[in-house]
Amino acid sequence: MTFGRSVNDVRNDLRNAQDYIRVIEAILVAANDAHGVLDVVLLASGQPAARRALEERYGLTEMQATAVLDMQVGRLNALDVAEFERHRQELVERVATLTAELAAR
Repeated sequence: MTFGRSVNDVRNDLRNAQDYIRVIEAILVAANDAHGVLDVVLLASGQPAARRALEERYGLTEMQATAVLDMQVGRLNALDVAEFERHRQELVERVATLTAELAAR
């Protein structure tokens, strides 16, 4: 437990970690169906249409679909995907720690 931090600071850290988990999860969805994601993007009339199509096809939020569109295609290789998965697990553990910290206050 980290002392000296305000409850608001802990809540902000928790919210940021949860948001980042959602982004990583969207990237992992894209990695698992990279060809499908590319098809959606290539067939869309523009970036807003591609974002909406990704949201509909994969059940992504606007933030997640935007993250998928903003990422470099080269990051979909096996090594980077493994790194995303490792980082996601670290964030899940961080969320658990922050949640416990808030519960203890």
